Amino acid sequence: MITRLLIITILAFITGMIVKYTKKKLSPILIHLIFLLITPWFLTIILGKPTLLELLETRPPQSIISANIAFMTSTDLMFFRGEPRLIYAVGEHGYFLPSFLPLIIFGLWISIKSKKGSTKKLLILLISGLFLSFVLSKWFGLLSAALFLPALSVLATLGFLELISIFKDRSTLLFVKAVIFVNIFLILYESIRLFHTIQVQHKLLN
Repeated sequence: MITRLLIITILAFITGMIVKYTKKKLSPILIHLIFLLITPWFLTIILGKPTLLELLETRPPQSIISANIAFMTSTDLMFFRGEPRLIYAVGEHGYFLPSFLPLIIFGLWISIKSKKGSTKKLLILLISGLFLSFVLSKWFGLLSAALFLPALSVLATLGFLELISIFKDRSTLLFVKAVIFVNIFLILYESIRLFHTIQVQHKLLN
């Protein structure tokens, strides 16, 4: 329990500081922390099911690098049902809620487009984490995903903040505002569904 608390505290602090460093404001940190609390990979660490040891022992079916890449970046693992060999306290959810996919893509796009050194460093961090996780997953299994998931969470926060700015802009087309509103509604709906699933899983596992 103490180990898990230490890990989530460190992850929340580091990613929060990255958001602050990138946006140059304190207020986005609160949004980022809320996002972490509705993110399945973060909740998995908090709830401790599967355990860190189980994640460590769950490795790619094959040892070649291409298989590792396919294993670590599969859409099922990232956004839908997780690793079928494990039982999750969050139920059949991927690392992120499906509604986070547009946020991550948009966050990645603005990071690539941005000329700020802080966002470029975030991209370097993400690419380095992905590469290392592909290599180390042979020995550290799903636990190696911790090398890139925090960076993706930061991108989701940055994407969300940018979408809110676009939504507030009076010149934004009504259709675009409607799409953004629907995505925000989906985040809310999937968050409620996630916590309901956690309650059900808690009863089943106990």
